[in-house]
Amino acid sequence: MAAGEGTPVISASEIAEYSYCAASWHFERNGRSTMSPSIERGNLKHAEVAHTLTRVEQERQIFWLLTILGYGLLALALIILLWGLM
Repeated sequence: MAAGEGTPVISASEIAEYSYCAASWHFERNGRSTMSPSIERGNLKHAEVAHTLTRVEQERQIFWLLTILGYGLLALALIILLWGLM
């Protein structure tokens, strides 16, 4: 289906940009400079959040690895204990 004249067309990459930061997408779409102090602060905040989320994900993976290892050691201890009772 072709878009009619005057109908704004939004590409998939614009949707991705909007989902990342709606304010930056809006500024870019309306021809405003995207490098203002507030945008720079926003970019820094986005970077901080990304760093925090990366760290949280790494810590979550370590948690599950250690949990599985702990259960494995518990199972091994029970096997050794039961073996000794025979």
